[in-house]
Amino acid sequence: MATNTIKPVSILFNFFGDLDLKHKILDDDGVEFIRVRFLVDAPYYTVNDEGDLILISQYRTQLAEILTDFIDRHVDHFDTGFYTESGFDPLHYATKVNQDLQQTLTKQFTIPNKIELFQIQFLGNWEIYVGDTSAELRQKTLREIRKNGGFKDDDSDF
Repeated sequence: MATNTIKPVSILFNFFGDLDLKHKILDDDGVEFIRVRFLVDAPYYTVNDEGDLILISQYRTQLAEILTDFIDRHVDHFDTGFYTESGFDPLHYATKVNQDLQQTLTKQFTIPNKIELFQIQFLGNWEIYVGDTSAELRQKTLREIRKNGGFKDDDSDF
C-alpha cells in the first residue's frame, strides 16, 4: 500500500511584518490576517519542534521574501483602513489583495505537483462597513473611546 506523502502546510501572516505567526486570532484584535494553505509533497516539508508541518528551510526563506514584497505592495491600504479619496472600499480592495496574492504565489512560488496553492483565508478584523465618519454621535463615541481606552460595556464590539 502506497503512503500518501502529500501534506497540507499553512502559513499565517499580517500586514505589519509578522510572518508565520503563532498568534491566536481574536475577532476583536483589530488586525487583518491571511492564512495560506499549500499542498506539499515530500521532501518539501518537515516537522518543527512543536509538531507542526512547515516548509523546508529553503522554501520558507523564499516564501518569506515573496510575502515581504507582497506586504510592501499593500501595507499602505492597511495603514489607512481602506479609506481612499472615493471613500471606504474594503471589499473591493480585499478582492484585489486576494487576486494579487494568488497570482504572486502561483507565479513565483508554487512548483507543479510538488508545492501547490490550496487555499487563501482572510482572518481577523476585515471591516466591510464603516458609518458616516463625520456624524456627531460617531465623533462623540470616538472621543469617549480615546478618553477611556475603549468602552466599559463588556458587550461592546468596539
